[in-house]
Amino acid sequence: VDVRPAAKHQAGHIPGSINIALPDIVEGDPQLNNAKAIVVYGSGYQDYLSPAAAKRLMALGYKNVYDYRGGLELWQDDGGTLTDAPAGEPRTQ
Repeated sequence: VDVRPAAKHQAGHIPGSINIALPDIVEGDPQLNNAKAIVVYGSGYQDYLSPAAAKRLMALGYKNVYDYRGGLELWQDDGGTLTDAPAGEPRTQ
């Protein structure tokens, strides 16, 4: 789950991720109800969004929540590519 604002997600995100900005995280979200694990990420190591989102999700009762510390910064440092396509579409940048 990309917890950055929608405009940043649309500009580039980890392929297959969905966007739920931190303020939009709510109990019973149908996008998360059947998730076996929820991995949240933000822009990078200094971004406060992903740890805040992980805490919020756990407080709302979601299980198996993980913070991908380093977010897009770590993803790209490790050779990962970004996409600007909606989830499920393979286009990469």
